[in-house]
Amino acid sequence: MEVVEYLDRNGYRVEGMLTETYDDLDQALEFLRELQKFQPEHDDKLAALIKLLKSDPVMSKHKVLLFTEYADTAHYWRDELRENKMTDVDEADSGTKRSRIDMIRSFAPYYNGTSSQDLAAKGMDEIRVLMSTDVLSEGLSY
Repeated sequence: MEVVEYLDRNGYRVEGMLTETYDDLDQALEFLRELQKFQPEHDDKLAALIKLLKSDPVMSKHKVLLFTEYADTAHYWRDELRENKMTDVDEADSGTKRSRIDMIRSFAPYYNGTSSQDLAAKGMDEIRVLMSTDVLSEGLSY
């Protein structure tokens, strides 16, 4: 506590600061109420992604790797794609329990010394669409 500088309350408009703080909290609450109204069917970007992954001549047949800064976004994409009958999708973030190496092998078996048949024999599903934060680049050495 010796390093904490004492500030004289009389030098500040504490009541005004408290009022502004409560106003900010009220505004944050208003934002949260608006967010509760949001549904995936209102998400134009998600709809465009699903359309591309299902009907684009290239993206509907080949591997797709999507990066996002936020783990919540990766979870959301994965869940919504699965909700739209896409079963060959997965996501990786810092909270993922599954081995990153296994996940990468499932996404790109040929380039990682295995095959689709080897994956199936091990009870692993091949991943066509992988959503990830930058966690895939961290600590991968074997």
